[in-house]
Amino acid sequence: MWALIVSSIPLVITLYLALIVAALYLKGSFFPAPLKGKLTVKPGNILEVNNQSNSIRHAQLAYSWLAILITYSDGKRYCLCRDSLCEADYRRVVAELKREQ
Repeated sequence: MWALIVSSIPLVITLYLALIVAALYLKGSFFPAPLKGKLTVKPGNILEVNNQSNSIRHAQLAYSWLAILITYSDGKRYCLCRDSLCEADYRRVVAELKREQ
C-alpha cells in the first residue's frame, strides 16, 4: 500500500488502475489459464490439447521468447509458456502458429 502513496503517478490515477487490476483479477481474466497435456497444432488453425480440438482465433506471438497467448474461437484464453516444452518442440509450435497466421 505504501507504494501507491510514494509513487510518482498521481494518486487518483493509481487508485483507478489498481481497481482495474483488482476487477480483472476477481473476474478471472487477469492471467490466462496454462495449457496442460498433449499438444498438437493442426492445419487450419486447429489446436488439439488432450485429444480435444479447438479452433484458434488469435495467437499472440509478439512475446514468443517468453510465452504464447492463444485465444480460442469461443473466447477462452490460454498461455503456453516457453519452459513448458522442450526447446525444439516450442520452436516447432511457434513456427506452425506463424505459418497459420
